[in-house]
Amino acid sequence: MNAAEQKNADVKELGSLVLDVGISLLSSGASCSRIRITMRRLATAYDYTPHISISPKSVSLTLNDMDDNVLFNGMRSTPAQGVNFSTISGISRLSWSAVNNDMPLAEVRTELNR
Repeated sequence: MNAAEQKNADVKELGSLVLDVGISLLSSGASCSRIRITMRRLATAYDYTPHISISPKSVSLTLNDMDDNVLFNGMRSTPAQGVNFSTISGISRLSWSAVNNDMPLAEVRTELNR
């Protein structure tokens, strides 16, 4: 795999991860503000500019590079569920850990899936 293909695979993995974080928070009852802040924190930790749209049952994400080129565009939806503060606070701690500890994407994904 050449460098361009690897970067494309990395941004797809990041986009998928950030969307999964957003939908996990949404389905746990987090506020739109918390969802947006956490998703933005993760995307910017890996040097991408996120554009986020949140509706009652879905989250959309576009990731741009520093030259404002669109590199990822995706959406996830979920059925409505109850509030789960444990999940919300755990994901928030994970996003801060990713920022402060330069966590590789695979490690963030593993922690999110736990």
